[in-house]
Amino acid sequence: TEKSATLSMILVDVDMFRKINESFGEKTGDYVLMKIANVILHTTRVSDIVFRLNSNRFAILLPNTEEEEAFDEAEKIRSAMIQTRFFDQDFFQLKNLPLKRRQAYNNITVSIGLTAMEDARPADLLKHAGEALSRAKQNGRNLTVRFSELIRTE
Repeated sequence: TEKSATLSMILVDVDMFRKINESFGEKTGDYVLMKIANVILHTTRVSDIVFRLNSNRFAILLPNTEEEEAFDEAEKIRSAMIQTRFFDQDFFQLKNLPLKRRQAYNNITVSIGLTAMEDARPADLLKHAGEALSRAKQNGRNLTVRFSELIRTE
């Protein structure tokens, strides 16, 4: 019998996004989302399928990808976000933001949940990756959590 292919899903959620929208307005929020989308698109592989799920959440489908490889891909995305400067000095001066608050806004992070399944149904992938993402948020944000970790700890 032929082994079925593993499909992985990564969910990426922007940490503290509401705070960005409330502090700077929706236009700035949209700018941040576009920049995040670009980071994701430049970090993922050609075979990966990237889409925006809702306001501040992105999903990535990784065909023929086992969990460990999906975790490595997720960590590349998370690391790339940490290294991205979202705003320049002119923006902060325009917004009249004090120096010590600038750093907090320039370091935008993401929380990531992922799952990998054979014979995966889209609804199950989304549910499991969503549960892992919720755990990443609960555990302090700026983390990547695998769904399989949740199963082992319950």
